[in-house]
Amino acid sequence: MNGKSSSASSANVSQAENSYSDAWNTWVVTCTPNPTTISAAGGTSTLSGTARRTGTRTWSSGSTQPLDSGNQNVTSFSIVSPVSGFSISGAVVTATSNSGSSRSVQVRGTYSSVNSPEATITQSAATESTYYEYSISLSPTSASFSATGESKSFTVTSQRKLVTGNSVFGITYGNWGDTSWEISSTNLGMIIGQLLTIHQVQTQSLLRS
Repeated sequence: MNGKSSSASSANVSQAENSYSDAWNTWVVTCTPNPTTISAAGGTSTLSGTARRTGTRTWSSGSTQPLDSGNQNVTSFSIVSPVSGFSISGAVVTATSNSGSSRSVQVRGTYSSVNSPEATITQSAATESTYYEYSISLSPTSASFSATGESKSFTVTSQRKLVTGNSVFGITYGNWGDTSWEISSTNLGMIIGQLLTIHQVQTQSLLRS
């Protein structure tokens, strides 16, 4: 008997002087997601599965023969327990974009009231990196100094902002904020605060005989 019972079953058939009985084992059901991992940006995984069972036919004569249902297609799938961001329609599991850590959902197939072992679909975590952009400006950008030396003031504006790169949401920018700065002195003068002082230029004469 090619039955679709969820558990072991049997049947007795009599024809003329020959009779037999069939005993079937429980259905073995599978569920396979493809792919098993969905990117953080979101996507789908398609489920497929088979159901198969074996049995034994016993004749009145005492002889036996094996029975095999062959692979039957599984068409009923479900999410075992709801997980935020995952949904299922028919054999397709959909995951929305994920901006946090990785997450997973358990799915299974059902055939003739028999459930398959649970299969796992995982969605990757979003990747994120951060760095600072800097903006430094000097006013005035150029100045002339007397050969005898003099001091001139200048203004430095130094700022930075945080840049965050997320594999799902792209790049976001923080607000500009003041940050420290430093200008190195040279042997021509020195810097105190925002005051630049240039020393007197020293000259030498070359004498020839």
